[in-house]
Amino acid sequence: MLEAYLSAAFQTWAAARTRDNWREMWRLKKLGIQWQLKNVQKIGKEIELTGPVIIQNAGTIEIGDQVVFDSKWYKPIYIQLSRPNAKLIIENNASINYGVEISLMKEVFVGAYSLIGIDSLIYDTDWHSLDGLDRDVPVAPTRIGRGVWLGARVTVLKGVTIGDNTVVASNSVVTHDLPNNVLAAGNPARVIRSIDRRRYDPSTMQPPLES
Repeated sequence: MLEAYLSAAFQTWAAARTRDNWREMWRLKKLGIQWQLKNVQKIGKEIELTGPVIIQNAGTIEIGDQVVFDSKWYKPIYIQLSRPNAKLIIENNASINYGVEISLMKEVFVGAYSLIGIDSLIYDTDWHSLDGLDRDVPVAPTRIGRGVWLGARVTVLKGVTIGDNTVVASNSVVTHDLPNNVLAAGNPARVIRSIDRRRYDPSTMQPPLES
């Protein structure tokens, strides 16, 4: 498979150079995205990928339309599904920045129009017990609501649901559920105040129009 991708990429690159053809360059970009997301079961339209995305997938990954992976070569995005029944869903128009790690054993959901800041960590398990000996560790689905904004270096732990349009400040650790439309911060993260952000309108399944 690798040889086929490399051959197609080289032919496209050569055609783009000789013809100065933007269509060929676009095809080359699409080949790169297809190669990096080759272990993804469902890929939407118009995916943007600006750097390496490392995927170890023993389960199922579904990526919606117009999802942005803003990765960097020195800080790639890392996604790991460690069990066959694990499932990751990233809805339409979500944006994931460089250095983000999403690791799961069961289920993680990232809602539409959400922004995941640099170096953020999202888990659905503790991976091991406190003494490191018990392999039967707790696992619980983790849900990032629609229109959520996680600031840089936010950690979201197992079983947490973050409500729609909520903002979590940088360096926070989310250990419990957060409601819709709030600003939260701290370790553990607590609600600071309500906000009227409305990046995502649940009644229309679309972002609100600019006023």
